[in-house]
Formats: sequence, structure tokens, C-alpha cells
Amino acid sequence: MDPSNGPVTIDKLWSIAQKLNKTDSKGNYTQLGFIPWAGEGEHATWALDFGAKYYNQQTCQVTLTEPAIMQAYQDYTKWAQQLNYSKVDTFLATYQPPNAPPSQTPFLTGHLALSIDGNWNISNLTQYAPKLNYGITYLPVQQQGDKPFTWSGGFALVMPKGAPNSEGGYRFMHFMTGEEGQHIYAQVTQHLPTWKSLYNDQSFFAGQQKFFGNLMQYSHSRVPLPVGAQLWDAMTTAQQDVLLGNKSPQQALSEAQARIQPQMQQFCPFKLT
Repeated sequence: MDPSNGPVTIDKLWSIAQKLNKTDSKGNYTQLGFIPWAGEGEHATWALDFGAKYYNQQTCQVTLTEPAIMQAYQDYTKWAQQLNYSKVDTFLATYQPPNAPPSQTPFLTGHLALSIDGNWNISNLTQYAPKLNYGITYLPVQQQGDKPFTWSGGFALVMPKGAPNSEGGYRFMHFMTGEEGQHIYAQVTQHLPTWKSLYNDQSFFAGQQKFFGNLMQYSHSRVPLPVGAQLWDAMTTAQQDVLLGNKSPQQALSEAQARIQPQMQQFCPFKLT
């Protein structure tokens, strides 16, 4: 799994992880190799890894039942059955209960071997587990020899309608999203900036951050649709239904498609530039 060897396949990673699972005398997990849906193992990570497009601008249709997304949800079904979703849920409730402090996660306490996470967690690892022996590598890919993969996302600054100080709000937003503001924000929070000019400043890529800086050449992003938030919620609901075994991937994603397309229709035609 050394990144110098390139990314491992999903099948290889799964094989390694399965060998690390441990249970107690009652059959409860005390250690797991990998939980594919935990942390950043959400639908967007796997769907984009498989090449999801999400949207056909020729037809102005969201494509939530496309093969790449369907594959991600089919894998969720397989993984949940193989690990036994309810047993994993019990494991997480034990080793990472609700409202637990940042130091109490199964990865930090040595109960979880592999975790999908982002560069923002480096500061937590430094603060809460300074002696933890860990490494950073690529997300797994479908076939041996596939290029590395990752995706980038973030948040936006918005101003509520009717804000009493719209001029001041705009000035703040303009500063925070500009080069100087991003320089301050990214340094303090240990995120990567989105201004390309800041990538010439190597202080952003010291230590473990260098790996993530180099990874940006392989990064994708979700399609910027006006129904992005609703789409995310619908796919999260579908993910949960599939993991619980309440619905098949086809049923869950078809319902998500039927829920989001009418909302998208009001913006048609909508072209990505």
C-alpha cells in the first residue's frame, strides 16, 4: 500500500482489510480493517471513483441511475452484507459514540486500520494521537494500473436575503474568497487553497500536506447543479436504505432520480461551462 507502488485495487484492499477483523466471544467486532461507508466513504467518493457524471446537459437530466453510481450502491449492498451492517453499527456505537471527543475515534484508538479521510484531519492526528504510526496513500481503484483518484469539495459563502449589512457582508465575502483571505484561512485550518497562485507557496505543502498537494492533479469535483444540496440529501437517503437492506440499489436510486429531476426541471435548459 506504499503510494510509490500506485493505488491498490478495491478487491486487494478488501482482502487485506478482512484479515484484520477481530471479534470477541459474543461475535461483536473489537477491531475492523475497513468500513467502506464510514468517514469520507460516502456515495460521492465511490461514485466519482467509478466515473459518475451525475448530469446530462443535452437532456437536462440528472443521471442518478447511471452505471457508475449504480455500481457504487451495489458495492454498498455487498459490503454491508459481508460485514453485517448492524454489527458494524454496534462497533461504531461502542468505539465512537455520539458526541464523542475528537480523540475517541476507532482509527485513533487502534480499533480501525484503514480510514477514508482528508488532509484536514492531519491536525487532529497531530493533536490527539501524536504517537500514532500511520501512513497516507491513494484511494483504491477498480483495476490494477488505473490512475490515482480523489475529489475535492468545500463550502460557499452566502448572504441571506434581507441581510441588514449587505455591503459589509459582501466586502467580507470578497476578502475571504480572495487570494489574501484564502492564504489566511488555508494556513490556519490546514486546508488546501483554491487560488492557483497560492500553489506556488510551498508553506501550504509541508510534511504530510505535500502528498495532497501532488494529488490535486488527479482531483475531480461534483457537478455544480442548482439542486446540489437536494441531490446530496436524496443520495444519502438512498445510501442508508441500501446499507440497511431496506431497498435495492435500483429501487433506492430510481426513487432519488424521481425526487430530484422535477426540482431540476425548473432550471432547464441548464448548461455547464
